[in-house]
Amino acid sequence: ADDKEFADRLYRQVLGREPSAAELQSFAASRSKNKRARLVENLLTGEEHVVEFARHWSDMWTDGLVGRRGSSWASQTNREALDQYLRRSIQQAKPWDEVAIELLTATGSGEAGSPQYNGAASFLLAHYDKKATRATAQIARAFLGQRLQCAQCHDHPDDASLAQNRFW
Repeated sequence: ADDKEFADRLYRQVLGREPSAAELQSFAASRSKNKRARLVENLLTGEEHVVEFARHWSDMWTDGLVGRRGSSWASQTNREALDQYLRRSIQQAKPWDEVAIELLTATGSGEAGSPQYNGAASFLLAHYDKKATRATAQIARAFLGQRLQCAQCHDHPDDASLAQNRFW
């Protein structure tokens, strides 16, 4: 890719937006041999991009964890609370293993103003049901990269490791 296309792709992927004309012009005018590496580093860690980076990636993670509108089956879903929790975690450069642990062990309420308010709790509340089947399926998909929900009712037809008895 030429410099313009490289910068355009990078801004879209890292910050979720197109670069401005001034940003493109500045990048194209640079004569540095490592200008691409410097742009990557700047977009990922530069103080001027921390807020944009956190906004973009908290939106992406919130969409993946509870959907674009939140859960249709759980009235406790507070998509905004989860987004705010993720945004703060990203801005603080909290390690992802800590974020995962906090999401999976969160207690409290996703309702702002509640004494037990905890934005991280909105992830599990979004998938709440009495047997935790929805939460189990969502956790497996989001954190293990496996779709387990069909094993709730029957053995997976192609993968013996996804047997119904293992789901339960």
